[in-house]
Amino acid sequence: FMLLLILILVVSFFLNFPAVAGSFVDEGLKLFNRGNYEQASKLFRKACSIGEAEGCLVLGFLYSNGLGTEQDYKTAVKLFMKACDMGNAESCSSLGKLYEKGLGVKQDYKTAIVLYKKACTMGDTMACNNLKKLQESLKVSHPDLFSKYRTTTKDSFKEKTLIEK
Repeated sequence: FMLLLILILVVSFFLNFPAVAGSFVDEGLKLFNRGNYEQASKLFRKACSIGEAEGCLVLGFLYSNGLGTEQDYKTAVKLFMKACDMGNAESCSSLGKLYEKGLGVKQDYKTAIVLYKKACTMGDTMACNNLKKLQESLKVSHPDLFSKYRTTTKDSFKEKTLIEK
């Protein structure tokens, strides 16, 4: 009987696992909106540690801006990468911005473009705009790089769609 009870508790925990993560993020956002960044960061850290991409995203934002934590771009990079790998478009875009600017990582336009494309194909319009701006900037400032990193319409990313936006 005891084994059955333990099994039921374990199964019930895993069935409620997403709800637990979501509640950490929800409570963290409430604290964040009140300006209590330090306490919010603790909840986002918990959410991230149990695999909640949005928790990693917001915690990365806090680290990149020094809100409730010491400003630490390298930690922000790790957090955005973790969330991006979980399929969070905004994290891919944020990581792309850090690569574009060389914050916490060596500046790398190619990686920034790849990340912006990934986020754009997931529907992040800001990433689409950042990609377009970066490509236009490279065309002017680094024509040699632009020809190397230029997107073709055969890619999953559709350049024509971006140009129309």
